[in-house]
Amino acid sequence: MDIQDFKTNYKDKKDHRDLKILDMLNSKWFRISLTCVIIIDVVAVVLNTITNLHDFDPVLYIITFFSALLFTLEYILRLISAPAICESIQKDAETKKHYRLRARIKYLVSFLGLVDLISISPFVAAFFSTDLFTRDIIDLGRVILVFKLLRYSHTYRMIKDVVRSVRYELLIALMLSSIIVSFSGILIYYIERDAQPEKFTNVGEGFWWSIITYTTVGYGDVVPVTPLGKFLAGFIAVIGIVTLMLPTGILSGALMNKLQQENAKKLKEEIDKNQNNQSSDTTCEL
Repeated sequence: MDIQDFKTNYKDKKDHRDLKILDMLNSKWFRISLTCVIIIDVVAVVLNTITNLHDFDPVLYIITFFSALLFTLEYILRLISAPAICESIQKDAETKKHYRLRARIKYLVSFLGLVDLISISPFVAAFFSTDLFTRDIIDLGRVILVFKLLRYSHTYRMIKDVVRSVRYELLIALMLSSIIVSFSGILIYYIERDAQPEKFTNVGEGFWWSIITYTTVGYGDVVPVTPLGKFLAGFIAVIGIVTLMLPTGILSGALMNKLQQENAKKLKEEIDKNQNNQSSDTTCEL
């Protein structure tokens, strides 16, 4: 066997290993087990905040320890099997080198990859510190585990596709909102700083007022008192109602299109299935 054949066989073995790991991670029993562990761990976080249940701290610690081991092992396995997940990188494997490394980096910087990493990071930090702040960070990391459930959610995948399809339109709406908030925040500062020097101490306070007014929340902690300031507040509130409808309409339209595509796809699959069944029955009769 020459060197080229050895490299090819070694690559095939690694591909087979990655696929086996991926099949295990996507198996029904693993998904159900992982979901149960996540739910139990989140419940343990809630119980840990109840003062009357401190007698059960050893049990909660055991739950935390074993769940941390499981999530760390899952993270390692997903990192190993990343080349089998990234289909777009697999297609370029013949023309580009180091596709395995690129696939793993893609997993590391993905949303779910970051969730997996953040979920296990607090447990690692617990081995180096035992103060109260570290304990709160650990509990926060365990709450982030809820986002791991998105990996098995069809709704999450649909929303991700919808947002990706209209990302440029959403960016335009975000830029428009940023311009309005920035302009009104600077303007209200110069209008109200003499009338309320204790409220509008700097432009940052103007930005805070602008955000609250633009989003029509209106906490009332900073309120303009001058006639021009009141006019600006009313104008920004009305503009906020109008412009904040833009991303809502964009997302709603994209979601409706996605649902129509999903329904059309399901209908086509059912029609094809019925046609195949009818063809099979006709063949059997002949």
